[in-house]
Amino acid sequence: MRLNEISKSFYLILIIGIIVIIFVVFLKSKLPAQNNTVQNNTIVNASDWKTYRNEKYGFEIKYPKEGEFLGETKKEEYVSASIRLPFSQGTLLRNKKLIIIAKRAIPEKCSNPLGVYPLNITKGETIYVNNIEFKQEKGFDCGTGQCDHFISYITMRRNRCISLNFVFTVANPGVFDVPPPNFDPTEESKVFDEILSTFKFLK
Repeated sequence: MRLNEISKSFYLILIIGIIVIIFVVFLKSKLPAQNNTVQNNTIVNASDWKTYRNEKYGFEIKYPKEGEFLGETKKEEYVSASIRLPFSQGTLLRNKKLIIIAKRAIPEKCSNPLGVYPLNITKGETIYVNNIEFKQEKGFDCGTGQCDHFISYITMRRNRCISLNFVFTVANPGVFDVPPPNFDPTEESKVFDEILSTFKFLK
């Protein structure tokens, strides 16, 4: 009789344990995955913005009407375009621009192509914008009188590697007798998300 009671207790504990495990697994399946993926849901009214379109690599992106298209360089292995973006005057911020670089590449070679910024590059999050996956990289490179800080968003479709590089050029306060105030990087970079939200592949 005692053995039967022990057996019943054992099976009862076993059943309870199984129920607890199933419950824990169920809860985990309902929780969002913990990774470095971010969904960018920026919405911007870009109806009066200018458009940069590249037919060869099949994409387009919009930028503020106050932006200035600085030109395009076409090579056999890549195409690059530069756009100066508007920014608040009277601070250490000296320039703000978007550098677009498109090339053919295999996935393993689709990375930040800014060879003029060889130092201090760190890989960041994976960003999804309008269901397009972007790899984010940040970095900076400093000279005597200024530093270039950049945020790059890199995406790929088939064998087309597109890099959107937002660059701040910031003056070194040490070169001024009376340095101007620093700029607000959060405020100045808001337009980056807005521009990124307009990117789309044409084919």
